[in-house]
Amino acid sequence: MSTGYMLVSEFHNFAFYHIPKCGGTSIINLLKSLNISLEQIGKKHEPLSGKQISENATIFTNIRNPFHRIYSIFCERKQRSWRTEYKNVDFPEFFWEHYVKEKINEFRPIHEFLFINNKLPGNVYPVKLEKAKVAWPMIIDVYLDREIKTIPHLNSTAHGDPMEFYDKNMIGVVKYREWWAVKEYNLGL
Repeated sequence: MSTGYMLVSEFHNFAFYHIPKCGGTSIINLLKSLNISLEQIGKKHEPLSGKQISENATIFTNIRNPFHRIYSIFCERKQRSWRTEYKNVDFPEFFWEHYVKEKINEFRPIHEFLFINNKLPGNVYPVKLEKAKVAWPMIIDVYLDREIKTIPHLNSTAHGDPMEFYDKNMIGVVKYREWWAVKEYNLGL
C-alpha cells in the first residue's frame, strides 16, 4: 500500500489518511494487523477532498515537522536513484541547494492534502509524528477497541540530521510552502 490512500473501517466510523513521509507506513501495517474490516479508498497522492467517506467518520492522520519532512523527501528521492541504473551518477537535483531552489514544488504541502474548502475539516485529527508512539495505542484502544503496546517503526528512508541543512533559503522556502505545518508545530519563524 502506498501513500495518499485512506484506510476506512465503516463499522468503527474510523479512517486513517496517509500523507507521504509522515510515518504512515507503520500505522497502515499496524492497522492491517488488527484483524478488523478495513477498506482502502482513494488514489495515490489524492487529497482528502477527493475521498468519498462518511461525514460521521473520525479521520486520523500523521503530520510531521515540515523541515524534517522535506529533508526526508529529498533523502528518499536520492536513495531511490541509488537503487537504479543511476546509482553512480550525481545529478544536480541530488544536491540539497539545487533541490530546495528547483525541485521543492514537486511535493505537496501537508495542508494541501488535508484542507477542504481552505480549512481543516472538524472530523480530521492530525497526530504529530513525534507523539505517535503514545497517541496511536490510545486511538486504537478508543476507536477500534483493540489493545496494542507498541507501534512498529518502518522507516524506509535513512538519513542524518536535517538540522545540518537548515539555512536561510531552506527556512524561507519551507515557511512559504508549509505555512500550516509551521504554525501547527509552533516553529515561530
